[in-house]
Amino acid sequence: MKHHSFQIALFVACLMATFAADRIARASDHADPIIVRFLGQPESNLTGLFAFEAKDKLVVALCARPGLADTLVDLKPLTFNIHIDTDSRISFHKKQLDDEGRTYRYGGWIHEPDNISEDLSIQFRFDSFQKNPFEKVRFGDAISITPKLKTSFDDNRKKKQAFEQQLRTWVGLRDDPFILHGFSTTNVVAMVVEIPFEFLGDNREILIWGTAEKYGKPIDHVGRTLRTMLPRFDFLNTLHPKDHVKAIRERHEAPGVAQDLMRYFAGPFFGIRHYDFEPDVVVFSQARWHAHAADRKKKPNEIDINDYDMVAFPNGRRLTDDVALLMRDRGDALLYEVSTAEAHADHKLRPTQNGSDYLSEFPYLAPPNENPTVPEMPHLRWRTIFVLALVGLAVLSFFALPWILYWRARKKIRRLESASA
Repeated sequence: MKHHSFQIALFVACLMATFAADRIARASDHADPIIVRFLGQPESNLTGLFAFEAKDKLVVALCARPGLADTLVDLKPLTFNIHIDTDSRISFHKKQLDDEGRTYRYGGWIHEPDNISEDLSIQFRFDSFQKNPFEKVRFGDAISITPKLKTSFDDNRKKKQAFEQQLRTWVGLRDDPFILHGFSTTNVVAMVVEIPFEFLGDNREILIWGTAEKYGKPIDHVGRTLRTMLPRFDFLNTLHPKDHVKAIRERHEAPGVAQDLMRYFAGPFFGIRHYDFEPDVVVFSQARWHAHAADRKKKPNEIDINDYDMVAFPNGRRLTDDVALLMRDRGDALLYEVSTAEAHADHKLRPTQNGSDYLSEFPYLAPPNENPTVPEMPHLRWRTIFVLALVGLAVLSFFALPWILYWRARKKIRRLESASA
């Protein structure tokens, strides 16, 4: 029993120290409860990446800063990016059993993940504002931001001009579309783009991911839902997708001291699975989207934006996709357990859909909550705080008392030596 108690104490100490040191250097997305509760909300805190077809165009929505209860959002040092790779070779066919699992979890698989590169990048810069941009507009209105574009057809002037003219963007506060009890009545910063498919290559099979930068350095990443929010994938946040598979393999085969400790004491949270060796990107295939719509005896443009029965994930992600439930069936049930526990703590059922209807027109996300409320975070009882304080004092005394006695003894010896001299 004593042996197990020592192991538990050692694990908790190592875990908290590792988290504290790690978070100083980099952020995490999806509002990781441990980080938000003990060390504050990360500056960027990417919370979701949505990709779906609407009106014969690709819509991508990048959301950040979940749990907003007011409009005082200062994003001045940050830059947000939506990246799209239009020419990576992706497969969906069932060649062997593992291939079927990869398509089921990730929407398909990339043949050469080390060669992933962005052919289109849409950059939203907030560091160009001298003041908080959200203070300049009416609640719920769009912020006037001209995105910076990086395209693979920069040398084709006419095509670039046509792309700039037809690209639609929207930035502002919206109702949080993430289906989670704690976010049901709060807002997010949303960056939404609408891109004609003609600019996305001939095969219409693309990879999408989002990033956040601070002073030019990457601090946050979001790809397919429920990857980097998992404790075992936090290290991917500052890496380019082309480096993900290599980094995951290294973390599995040659873990560092911190990872080795966490894997040993909390394998279910930090151990790498056999199906983890995939880059963290969204796989979207227009052909598969059309086939899925046809299975429901509808055309793609006949799918209502608020049709909760029409699931896209993991072939992109619709606003209505209940990803917590969908990922539970794909091997990662952490978000489902968290969402269920948080709802039950307030004596409610876990939500399966958003509290507000989405718009049928661009930017599609529901308007922001005018009176947002953030559920109260669980708090420690005073008795628990008192006991922890006593334990802390006891530990401090255990280490400090010998040194105090040592210095007092040295002081007395010096006095005696001086008196005898």
